[in-house]
Amino acid sequence: MSFHFNDVEIDTKQYRITCAGLTVSVEPKVFDIIVYLIENRNRLVSRDELFEKIWDARAVSDTTLSNHIKSARKALGDDGEQQHTIKTVRGRGYQFIAEVSVSALTDEPIAASSSAPSERSAPVQSTNRFQPKATIAFLIFGCLCVLTLIGYLYNLSRTIEPQQPNLSPLNPTLSPPLHAQNTTIPYILVVPFSVSSGEQSKWEPFADQTTRELIQYLRKISGIRVVPPPSSFTFKTNKVRAHITNQLPEVNYIIDGVVKEDGNGNFRISVELENITDNTLVWSNNYDIKVNENNQFKVQAEIAASVTASLQVEVLEAERRTLAQVPTSSVTAYELYVQGQYQLGAMTHTSVLQAITLFSDAIEIDPNFEEAYIAKSDAFRTIMTWFAKPKDLLPKVITSSIDVIDINPNSARAHSSLGLAYVHA
Repeated sequence: MSFHFNDVEIDTKQYRITCAGLTVSVEPKVFDIIVYLIENRNRLVSRDELFEKIWDARAVSDTTLSNHIKSARKALGDDGEQQHTIKTVRGRGYQFIAEVSVSALTDEPIAASSSAPSERSAPVQSTNRFQPKATIAFLIFGCLCVLTLIGYLYNLSRTIEPQQPNLSPLNPTLSPPLHAQNTTIPYILVVPFSVSSGEQSKWEPFADQTTRELIQYLRKISGIRVVPPPSSFTFKTNKVRAHITNQLPEVNYIIDGVVKEDGNGNFRISVELENITDNTLVWSNNYDIKVNENNQFKVQAEIAASVTASLQVEVLEAERRTLAQVPTSSVTAYELYVQGQYQLGAMTHTSVLQAITLFSDAIEIDPNFEEAYIAKSDAFRTIMTWFAKPKDLLPKVITSSIDVIDINPNSARAHSSLGLAYVHA
């Protein structure tokens, strides 16, 4: 089918959008949304229906859908203020409101010329007269080429010794890891997880911290590359794949997730790993978390292990031991730490001071909570860099870093924090 409205033409067979005669490039999902809304333009289409029809009921965040609608409007010369093609009905869904004309696409060949038979018989006869000879010559040439290739391959096979595969003596059937077969090491972007809940402010800190910790876990695995948290969080408000590939063209995998609360106060984390080079879903899973149980800060390690397994990346034994470690045994301390990280991420003087208080409370509950000490040191260093005189805050940064070193003398992050503090001082 071909849809026409305003200066836009949409060809559903060629998957092409043209606006004022110019081709407009869009992502496949954006194209699917546009076509689905046009095909159902006589009624309102709910967000849940789009999730079911476009994403096959996979767990997708509301932000993702909103970004795709924004891209669809942009492709059609529309925007969220004018809404002259796609109208938003707050809390309900979307409806395509532009006047559309529809035409069928045919595969019929172009009709022959209506010239008189006598005028076209001569060239036809001339063409047919030489066609058999040309065909025979072409076949003979093709056979000679095939015979020459066979002879070359036969001689080549006799001069090269066959090589036996280098199999592991422990497992002779073991295939090499995926990144060993492909010299390109997987490069992963973990986009900030979304929240699907009526209490956005309650679960957003946990979703953000889950994202940060998942990134940190993945960065401990030598067989993959991972975009660091500061760069990852620049995509929090725009997860459109075209935008990501434009900003980070080397990234070939994206991890996205949704935190959803159930009616009992517990929650589920839905995670998926997508190959953006061919738009395929590599892996997905749901993790059900009960409130006040310590599995809420073990899930990041489980996700990291599943991701590496799905990519067939070899995880070293030392890396496995690191993934098995949990930051604290206290759920209360962890919740304070999560809230502190959220306040630290707000990057205002007041919020960073509040983060320090939250980290201190977490440390008081669990004096061996290494991550809380490091976060507290980072918070002091942030104030020293942006909001206060460095010489006034340097002793506090030093004290916090030394507390970390007392727990873990080999903490690279504590030594790094000290070094950066002295640089800014």
